[in-house]
Amino acid sequence: MNKAIQIILSIGLVVATPLFATWGSDIMSIDAVKHWRMDDRITHVRGTIVETMGSDGFRISDDTGEIRVRFANHELREFRFSSGMRVEVRGRIVHDHHSWDLEAQAIKLHDDAVI
Repeated sequence: MNKAIQIILSIGLVVATPLFATWGSDIMSIDAVKHWRMDDRITHVRGTIVETMGSDGFRISDDTGEIRVRFANHELREFRFSSGMRVEVRGRIVHDHHSWDLEAQAIKLHDDAVI
């Protein structure tokens, strides 16, 4: 195989790796996310909803801190989340000045339903 094709293939696999991640395989703590300093990276965070903000999202906490979760798609805005629900959120990290948000692309409920 030609060297240029190998490099392109390698880069493609590195970039696509988060797309193939399975639920729970790369859970990060909220504190780790806030100290990560990598905007626009896909990750998973697991915790408990501590505050709902209607169709805008909710706040989630784990043993290390809290982060605001915003909904990236219409299906998530339609679902009724409530305080106390245990969830795992897959989303993109967004840093805006002094706050960190997780832009949710999918959410796994404690009963394994994926939204």
